[in-house]
Formats: sequence, structure tokens, C-alpha cells
Amino acid sequence: MGRGERGGMRTNWQDQLANAVAKMKGGAESKRKPSGNPKPTSPNGHNGRGAPKGSTGQGIGGAMAGRPNSKPIAAPAISAQPPKIDPPKPRPPVALKKVGEFRPHPLLASEPQATAATRIRPRNDGIAGNLLGAGIQPRDEVDLIIGLDFGTSTVKAVIRDRFRKQSFAVPFTDAIDNPYLLPSRVYQSGGEYSLDSGKQARRDIKLLLLSCESGSPVGEFNDACGFLALVLRHCRGWLLDEHAALYRGVRINWSLNLGLPAASYENLETVNLFRRLAWAAANLAAQPGAEITYENCEEFRRYSRETLPEYLRTQKSRSGFEFEFENVDVVPEVAAQIFGYVTSSKWDWRDRPMMMLVDIGAGTVDAAFFSYTNFDPRKRRFAFFANDVQPNGAMNLHRERVDWLRLAAAESQAQADVLDYLAAIKFPTDRTAPLPESVREYLPGYEVACEPGVEDIDGAFFKKRYYRQVATCCGDARRAGIPSIQMVNVPCFVTGGGSRLGIYSRIIDAINGNNTAITLQRLALTRISEDLRCPGLRETDFDRLSVAYGLSHNGADGRPLGEYIRKIDVVRPADPPTVDWRSNYVSKDMV
Repeated sequence: MGRGERGGMRTNWQDQLANAVAKMKGGAESKRKPSGNPKPTSPNGHNGRGAPKGSTGQGIGGAMAGRPNSKPIAAPAISAQPPKIDPPKPRPPVALKKVGEFRPHPLLASEPQATAATRIRPRNDGIAGNLLGAGIQPRDEVDLIIGLDFGTSTVKAVIRDRFRKQSFAVPFTDAIDNPYLLPSRVYQSGGEYSLDSGKQARRDIKLLLLSCESGSPVGEFNDACGFLALVLRHCRGWLLDEHAALYRGVRINWSLNLGLPAASYENLETVNLFRRLAWAAANLAAQPGAEITYENCEEFRRYSRETLPEYLRTQKSRSGFEFEFENVDVVPEVAAQIFGYVTSSKWDWRDRPMMMLVDIGAGTVDAAFFSYTNFDPRKRRFAFFANDVQPNGAMNLHRERVDWLRLAAAESQAQADVLDYLAAIKFPTDRTAPLPESVREYLPGYEVACEPGVEDIDGAFFKKRYYRQVATCCGDARRAGIPSIQMVNVPCFVTGGGSRLGIYSRIIDAINGNNTAITLQRLALTRISEDLRCPGLRETDFDRLSVAYGLSHNGADGRPLGEYIRKIDVVRPADPPTVDWRSNYVSKDMV
């Protein structure tokens, strides 16, 4: 480009415009030829600093302006700024194509289907822990353990009678599919908490507590405390109402076990936080008075913070409340989930000590690689070689799907009702209704079209997040020093509500197809023991209750289930041989 008007650079669009005008006037526009000395142009010219002297015409008019005895052609007035031309938009890698009448997917109603179920209201309020009347001497005494699975989306509970060796799954609603699930949601009105209704709904209770940056959460703790206190009242009230004939006139000693993801169990501060939560909620539930408020949750939060250090130092607590700290504990959910399986006669722990569990919840995926041994019948041992918890659960997959479809809908200029529908179905994590199998099923009436070589969000989520998490957990276990012989056909349980989706269930085939150092064998987590009473529960849904069922058991020495060796406490082969690392698993010579 040559020099243009006002001493600036002449742009291509100006050259093109000059050529076009010259042709319109019949002139033969030639290409610009720089030459000569500068010479001023007319006031309406575009060479503010002057054009080259003797030039054939550098401005509009081209060759016509350089001819002898010819009159210059007046150039039309043009803007000093080039016209704003938007660059062509790149073609989006995914688009929606309308192929029929749009209709909402039946599984993705604007409100979760679980809200249609009504909570059961026990006639017993669950505040008093027994059915002893005033002045009546108990005819017997029993120990009852509440196993409470405080999940991201739902809470589940099982109560076990240690002496009768009988377990009761606690129903929460009148739902036909699974009455043993209660959404992890609490309502608040004027400071009072309720499981049923209220002005403000508190959701994502567990996730907010786990992710809180404060070392001592306040609001998150109190919301969780209020929710669990109401749940515990429901549990005790239901048992004393439904099984009054068994427990009338009997002194009941209650205890509580609360589950925690295996990775979170590595952090002692988190373990102590959840133990304080269990203690506060249990004692608040047992306090006289119908209301459970933010204020009395705050009172128990402060008291739990003051009294737990003394208990940890002395292993004794005498608070005067129904539940002492020795009556509540926190247990790795993974150990609880497979407890019934490994303690059954069908499991030979000497032959198969290693196992893996992938628990797909609503918010998170908890992957753990561990061993179970039982050399001493009085002392079970769970040794964790690798574990990881990531926000790759089913509801986070659902949110990723919705965001991906909203972008595709906006790029494709889909109808407004589609955008409104996508915005409405982005539920919180307390949803219990199932999800469509694929993102391509979310918009009936539309077809999802991806550019060649572009994966949909399901494929990207599986490879970059879910598969990577599980594969990394397997690799960490391998690097922990487990012998190669014990990395072949490792029993693997894929459990949790999200495991029903194909994107999660195919993980074992993917690991086996891409890994030569380890192979996994799929096992189903079915109900082994017949001691669990759970009318109406389908066999395929037992894994939803397996954590609560395991939590309702106690192991030797008063510890729930047994001894836990955390990943950070497992001695690697490269470490100083102060403790033999082989004691954490079974070698081939010990089989």
C-alpha cells in the first residue's frame, strides 16, 4: 500500500473504491506507480501532505488525472474511517437442527420428581430415645446404632440392633420406587428449620460444608446440623413407632456413625469437623422442644468446638447429654459400603485382599483402591493405597450437559422456549430423579450435530474428567508398591445412584482396554446378608443403602467396622523399613 490521505497509509478498501469509481466513469484505472517529486493536490484531494510532482495521479481519478488537458474527476466524499465489517464467525463445532416439534424430556421436569413424594410423619416425635414411662424400670437394655449416609443428593439411614443382629432401613417418603431416600435439603423460615417447607431452601448442604474455606464453618455447619437433627428425630421416631412392641419398656443406648469420603478421611480436621457435626446434631435432636432453630444449632456448634479437644486428649467426655463423643464416630464411606460383602462367607479375603470401589454420587465420584484383611477375627483392617474424590458426579455431568446445549442453542438461534427450558432444568444437587442416558436425548425435536472430529460433552467429560480420575487412582495404587500379581483381575465395584448411567458404568472396560499394568473385574454390590429389613427395596437398588448398612455396624475395640490405615500412613517400599509395608496387604506367599 502507498501513502494515503493525510499522510496515512492508504488501505485496500480505499484502493478498491478508487478503482470502482474510475471504472464507473469510464476511466481505465491503472495500478499506482510511485514517482517524482511531491506536488500539492486540490483541496478535495486526499493527499494532505501533497502528491508526488509529475505523478500520473495517486488519488481518485487515477490515469484520468494524469492526462494533459483533461479535467480531474471529482471524487465522491468518503468517510475517513473504513466501514466496520464484522469478521465472519467461525462455524460452531456443535449445532442444533430442528427435526420435529420440541417437547420437554419427561425425566427433566421443571421440578424433580422426588418432590411429588410425601414425607412419612411418624407419630412418635423421636425426641425421647426410648419408650420408658416415668418411674418404670426397664425390663431389658439394648444398643442401637444409627448408620447415617449423609449424601450430596440424598440421606439414607439404617438402624441396627446389635444383640438381635437385626437391621432396619428407615423409610422417609411414600415414594414407590425407593422410599429410603430423602433429598439433602432443609427449609428455613424465621430461623426455624423444617424438612417439609419454608421460605428459603438450603441445598448443597454437604458440598458447602466440605468446600468451606474456613477452618471452622458457621452457617454451613448450622444448616447441616439443623438438617441432620431433623433426620435423626425422624429415624428414632419411626423406629419407636413402627417397632414399639420390640422396644417398649426397654432402655436403649443410642450411638451414631456418620460417613465421610475416603479422601476427606485423610484430613484429620475434616474428620473432627464431621464428628462435631454428628455429636451436635444427635444431641440437638434429643433436646425437648419441637423447634430446631439456627440459634440452638449455633449453641451446639460452639459447645462441640469447646468440648471435642478435651475428649481427643483424654478419650473421655461427660457432657451430661444423651450422646457423648464416644457414642458418635466418622467412618470412611468406602469401607462401610463393601462391609457386608467382605464379611460374608462368599468372600475369601486371603485370595483376594485387593479391591477397588468407584462410588458415583450426585456431586462427586469417590474412587478408592484398598485392601481388606482379617488375620485377627477381632480386628478387621482396611488399608487405603489410593483414593480421590472429584466433583464428577451425575448432577455435575448434568450441569455440564445443560451448559453445552445452551451454547449450541444460542449459536444455532434455537427458539426461545428451548433456551428457557434449558435454564429451568439446571437443578441443584438434591435431585433424585434419573437422568437421560445421553446429552443427545435432552431436547426431543432437535438433533445435535457435531463437526467431524468433535466430541459431544459426554465424550469429553468421560475422557478428561471421569476416566482420568479413576485411571490416576489405579496408577497411584501401582506406585504404592503393590505387587504385580495382585494388580490382575482386581475386584471392582461401581456403585451409587449415578452408576446406572452408561457413561459411568463402562469405566472398567475403558481401564482394561487402555492399561496393561492393572486389570479390573466387575462385581455387583448386592445384598449378601438377610438381616436387613427393607420392604419394597429392589435388589438392584441395594447399593443405595449399602453405606448406611455398613455404618450401622461396629467393629472390635468399639471402633466402627475395624481399623483404617489411611493412604498417607501406608509405608511405601522406598521409605525407611521401620514398618514393613507388606503388612498392609497379602503377598502371594501368604495365600
